[in-house]
Amino acid sequence: MPTSHQYFNPKMETIPRDELRILQEKRIQFQIMHAYANSTLIRKRFEKAKIHPSDIKTIEDFQRKVPPMEKDTVRDEREKTEDPYGGVLGVPPTTSLVVGRSTGTTGIPTFIPFTSEDISRIAEQWARALYMVGLRRGDRYALKALFFHMWPKPHEKGAELLGLQTLELEIIDVELNLNMLKYFKPKAFWTGTTPFIAITNILKSKGLKPKEFIPSLEVVLEGGDYLVSSAYKELKDFWDPVPIHEMWGAGDPPYVAVNCKPGGLSHLWEDYNFIEFLDPDTKEVVGLGEVGEKTVTPLWVLAQPYIRWMTEDMEKPEWDKCECGRTHVRVLYLSRRGHTLYVKKKKK
Repeated sequence: MPTSHQYFNPKMETIPRDELRILQEKRIQFQIMHAYANSTLIRKRFEKAKIHPSDIKTIEDFQRKVPPMEKDTVRDEREKTEDPYGGVLGVPPTTSLVVGRSTGTTGIPTFIPFTSEDISRIAEQWARALYMVGLRRGDRYALKALFFHMWPKPHEKGAELLGLQTLELEIIDVELNLNMLKYFKPKAFWTGTTPFIAITNILKSKGLKPKEFIPSLEVVLEGGDYLVSSAYKELKDFWDPVPIHEMWGAGDPPYVAVNCKPGGLSHLWEDYNFIEFLDPDTKEVVGLGEVGEKTVTPLWVLAQPYIRWMTEDMEKPEWDKCECGRTHVRVLYLSRRGHTLYVKKKKK
């Protein structure tokens, strides 16, 4: 039976789903009112759909009446208006902002602005994720910052919120990072999937076992790219007995995902994000147990109030309560829509 010390925020991480739905309904209403009043692009989209925030009283109203949006919507608006934020910015232009950018995986990157309040709210998602994998106050933690992305600020803030001693690793030099890990003696470190594979290859080439090289290490966190089962198994076997957790997410909109069990499904935080899974063609919500495109509405985000943002990630959700006691949705990541290749079987 899970106990409260397993959670950073016990009340919210184990909230009954009927209570979570009531909370989401309130936060959706706040978010659409804020977006409509302050974001020119969101207001244009609502006016085109002939809806007003006052028309949205329930989650069912929200899903039935509000059209989803895609990244190209923002890119097109940016080209037309020359507004770097594509009409999404939900705060006055005089507001102090931290601005990152998307990876540009599927096209020209979009800019990702956040207020200090936004960063604090995203930081708790990170703190929950880090706590989930076993980090506690005073632990040493190393992370490889994605200098161009929005992740470093809230990631570091989440580690600070948890009370960790955090070291930022070097961007490029893998050898230097290995030496820093050796002498810093962290309990855990996070890095992107590709750098993690590079670290693994260097250790292999030197005939070094990870736990012998970094005896303090208890957890490895990686994320950013999808690992096929054979690649994950190879990494898992090499790093054993140190478990490998996947910690990943996105900048626009901001969400963090992590699996409570290595190799398992990844938790998302639904009190901070309203999450749906849509058919990418019909834009309708898929049935229970079906694969769909994850669509996210960040709740209580001021600077970047996206509404029903289609992430291009195809995933299979699991809504049942996890054995770890958390009630938030878990997902199995399958592919990115823009990277999917459809092969038609040749007729004989």
